[in-house]
Amino acid sequence: MSFIRFAPRLAPRLAPRLAPRLAPRLAAILSAGMMLEHLNERAMAARIRGAFEGTIREGTTLTRDLGGSASTDQFTDAVIARLK
Repeated sequence: MSFIRFAPRLAPRLAPRLAPRLAPRLAAILSAGMMLEHLNERAMAARIRGAFEGTIREGTTLTRDLGGSASTDQFTDAVIARLK
């Protein structure tokens, strides 16, 4: 049996200059997509990634680490709205 760890908290180690609470929360969304893909739920994984990337491309609800002023809750709400 093999084990895989989906660890959104790795983000601060990769980008220590970012606010410590921002990157991990956003990375958690992508980690959820990676987990779904691993579980062969590729359609849902693609929807999550698409909603995440679409929110960034739109550029109106970006967190400070992405050059905006939105809170992580606002960014997450924007991603969720794209999933509905």
